[in-house]
Amino acid sequence: MASSASETPGTQRGVGQTIRTVTVHGSAFECGKMYGEQVAPLIHRNLTASTDRLRGIEQLWSTCMAIVNEVYIPGLQKYWPRGYEELSGMAEGADVDLDDLVLLNARDDLNQILPQVAHGDIWWEDIDPDDPRGYGKFLLGQRLIVNHIWQPDGDNCSSRARRGVVLCPVKPERCPDECTTAFFLGPATQNRNVISAQNWDKARRFDDPDFIINLEVQPTDDRPAMLITTEAGMLMGSGMNSAGMAVTWSSMKSQRDFVPVDHEDPQGNKIRCKPRPMLPFPFLRRMLLEGWNMKDVMDGFTEIPRHLSGNMTVADKHGTAFTLEIIPNEIYRVEPITVPFLLHTNHFLNHHSTYRIPGTADRTNMLDSARRLNAAEEELVCPKFLGNVTPDRVVEIFSGHRQGPLSLCKHGREDDLSAVKTVAFVMYNLTKMEAFVCKGPPCSGVITKSDL
Repeated sequence: MASSASETPGTQRGVGQTIRTVTVHGSAFECGKMYGEQVAPLIHRNLTASTDRLRGIEQLWSTCMAIVNEVYIPGLQKYWPRGYEELSGMAEGADVDLDDLVLLNARDDLNQILPQVAHGDIWWEDIDPDDPRGYGKFLLGQRLIVNHIWQPDGDNCSSRARRGVVLCPVKPERCPDECTTAFFLGPATQNRNVISAQNWDKARRFDDPDFIINLEVQPTDDRPAMLITTEAGMLMGSGMNSAGMAVTWSSMKSQRDFVPVDHEDPQGNKIRCKPRPMLPFPFLRRMLLEGWNMKDVMDGFTEIPRHLSGNMTVADKHGTAFTLEIIPNEIYRVEPITVPFLLHTNHFLNHHSTYRIPGTADRTNMLDSARRLNAAEEELVCPKFLGNVTPDRVVEIFSGHRQGPLSLCKHGREDDLSAVKTVAFVMYNLTKMEAFVCKGPPCSGVITKSDL
């Protein structure tokens, strides 16, 4: 796999660090061990940065470790044994405990449910489940087709969710949101290439530029090769594989998210939930990326239990692309039907389907998420650009600052550890099998090109 920082979109304004590439090969265990050995100091630093706050609060730490040991590790062993082998190899190579590595990989998922466990000030906002809250305004030129593709039999712990209430750790207007994804099909682009892109945003408290790496995986088994942009010690962020498929993501929150083990809620009530094997979203995304085609991607995936909501955007070089809006007990496949592209931030686009489900509500910071979606769509729906999208144009859109702190490209206040910052940008030209990765915001970082 060749890499360069020349002849890439946006490099004329690039400053700062180029991204480090870690290359591994062999079986799943061998890949994990090589990964751990090559970046062991970074893994130790990332573990410290990600877990120090949790370790200091016994209730949170014990709940998170119970989820890791009673839910996630059994889930790996049952649903993704190769992932279990790779993490075991990494633990040996980096000399860390396996459960700490699983916790690191699941950090963002666990952060979503901590408000359901933490004692202290919680902001409750009552809403009307039948009120779409102006969602239609946020779709401008996009009309979508939504396919309800999965719903389980029986009930689960999410049925205990409080009805018609949004739960946030702080007031809704301060809720941090993260990540914007997009795909552009052939008719949208100047050279009829299929392009997938993402801004990766996260809170400054987790921001250390050294942690962001490219992981190049060259398996010797039946999996495709993969180029993954992630953090040291993690198996997945966003990625592209040698079959011409890309997987990106953005977080979402719904009223059906639940804590999958026994715990106390913020009011001190004991909530019972029998643990069962499940997987956090990073492992689900990596499983998708290990497929050779869309059929491989979806076979069996829908049956894996989850306890959180999220979005995964999947696209391939043949022009098949969709986003999967996932809540713990349902999955919706969302596709564009009037324009050859789809943008996604952090709120549900299939809001009618979501709101029709009793007890389900979108817990996203709508102001931030909707403004980012609007800003990108206003650039694309314009006839001047529709059908003429280039890689440079994609970089320009994802570098936008017109919405201030609510823009696609985020910098965050340096004195606010909860402020959200864009820590990486990825763009995959699936037709040409090219990956463009930037460490830091795309408006100012160095964009490095890799060929698969």
